[in-house]
Amino acid sequence: MIELSSRRQSSKFSSASTTNVGLLVIGAILLALANTSMAVDGVIEINPACVPVGCFPGDPAGFPVTITESGSYRLTGNLVLPDENTTAIVYSAADVSIDFNGFAIRGVTECQQNPSTLLVGCAQAGSGRGIEALDTLYSTSLRVSNGTIHGTGNRAISLSEPNNSAVIEDMVIRSSGSTGIYCKGYCTVRDSRVELSLSHGIHSDPDSGVVGEVNAVDVHLISNGGGGVRCIADDRRRCSVIDSTVKFNSGIGISGVAIARGVLVAQNGSAGIIAGLVADSVVRNNGDTGVAARVVRGSYISGNAGAGIESGGLPGALVVDNKISFNAGCGTWDAVLVENFFLQNNNGNLQTCASVHLGPNHCEPNVGC
Repeated sequence: MIELSSRRQSSKFSSASTTNVGLLVIGAILLALANTSMAVDGVIEINPACVPVGCFPGDPAGFPVTITESGSYRLTGNLVLPDENTTAIVYSAADVSIDFNGFAIRGVTECQQNPSTLLVGCAQAGSGRGIEALDTLYSTSLRVSNGTIHGTGNRAISLSEPNNSAVIEDMVIRSSGSTGIYCKGYCTVRDSRVELSLSHGIHSDPDSGVVGEVNAVDVHLISNGGGGVRCIADDRRRCSVIDSTVKFNSGIGISGVAIARGVLVAQNGSAGIIAGLVADSVVRNNGDTGVAARVVRGSYISGNAGAGIESGGLPGALVVDNKISFNAGCGTWDAVLVENFFLQNNNGNLQTCASVHLGPNHCEPNVGC
């Protein structure tokens, strides 16, 4: 009897020990998963509760949230930055998608525009960014959508290497202490608004001979301290601005793009558009020349403080089927003209300066045609 009882007790302790080990293993697994908040659809969540401890494996505690693996990420709360020098999110992987899910990155920087001079000033500008691509030897790609980045100390979205690419859509970017969107690689911006940046709304920088490519479609670029869109076009990469509104920016509305089509460019502090092709657009009441381009067609160019249309540094811009009126300088300068209508440019004096008429053009008053 004593031997049997001893065996039973030994079996009991063994069973208990096995149970405890199993519980410890389960606990360890749960602890390992505790810092990874994943929705049922497999999307990794980012929210203010997880930032202090790290939102997923590989993400150190605190800001910035660091993404090193491809995948889909989703904000489930607003990320509030403590100061102008803190960056919210950095990434160093390809195929990264960040859905803001209607939430925001909110910083402390606030920018305002002087309505008389169009100059923008920002309180508490600094070095912090909203989303930043880390420098890597390989390509990174980003899709960011459906939210707001407000009040970052520096750029709201920063892609500073030529191997970076991004699609940015349904975003509101406001009060950035530098450029709103900085892209040195390949970027598409759609259905978004960029306003009150201290510098340019969208900037593709040609540093070190590397030229970025930006394609903006249905974008509102309003009241930025530099230009609305500033690009440098070359034979390999070409920027375009389509179906967009560019108003009240301190500098040139749109510069250095290959194509500007279906745009409203108005009341910017300097020239309206510098481009290869301008088509089906309205360019009015800008602080210098309305359009400098190789080809201008089907557009309304009015009330600009300089010439209506210039050749953009190349001989003989082709100007076809435009309405050109009330510009302070000549309606056109150094252009080839076909079927245009001119009204009261150059204070009613010579309206087509250093230009060649290849087709019927109409002037009121009839000076310069």
